[in-house]
Amino acid sequence: MGKRTLDKMRDKGVKTCPASRHAHLIVDAMRSKDGIGKLLRDAGYEPDHMADSLESVIISLWEARRYLEWKSLPAKGKKLSNGHWVPITPPDKQGDK
Repeated sequence: MGKRTLDKMRDKGVKTCPASRHAHLIVDAMRSKDGIGKLLRDAGYEPDHMADSLESVIISLWEARRYLEWKSLPAKGKKLSNGHWVPITPPDKQGDK
């Protein structure tokens, strides 16, 4: 997956929380060639696989939040300044995965 996937989601305005941002920092640290990544490798673990799993959980959380936010919109749309409503496509139909 890689950090770019998480960064793309964040750039799309996905709601985050402190816990998911901390988990994102842990993912970056696990992928590092020194520090915690090196310690885990030296201990016989596979930090890249651990980071991939954690990243998958973060992405699923963000996608669920985005979907729930969409579901809570009154008319599944956005009201423009001229009073018209523009329909909003459900997050799973936007083709951004």
